[in-house]
Amino acid sequence: MPTRNAIEKRQRIVVGNGDSDICQQIAQQPDLSPEEQSAYVLEFRRELFHWAARKIRPEFQVSTWSLFWRTSVDGEVIAEVARELGLSIGAAYAARCRILARLKRTIEERDDSQWVYHYE
Repeated sequence: MPTRNAIEKRQRIVVGNGDSDICQQIAQQPDLSPEEQSAYVLEFRRELFHWAARKIRPEFQVSTWSLFWRTSVDGEVIAEVARELGLSIGAAYAARCRILARLKRTIEERDDSQWVYHYE
């Protein structure tokens, strides 16, 4: 059984004062140009999309996901992919719309504490 001192040691929390060398080094870095900021925002959004896609992927059938990915990400023509998969164009648009809505909900419901940088 741990002693009282051992328990107290585990419960101690060290709180920084924000005056570390690292904070000073960060503060001395030059600001990013608008182009660099845009690149970071774009990369963050890509990562966010891929995170959400990985998260919801198991919720959909392989053919439905394939239709979505090929038409929304790879840029293939929806009518051609629908015909290849044996779907009507209306069913293809509806399936793609369901996945896009699910992606949007997943991103909106995310726990921001897991992301280091927040760009809105």
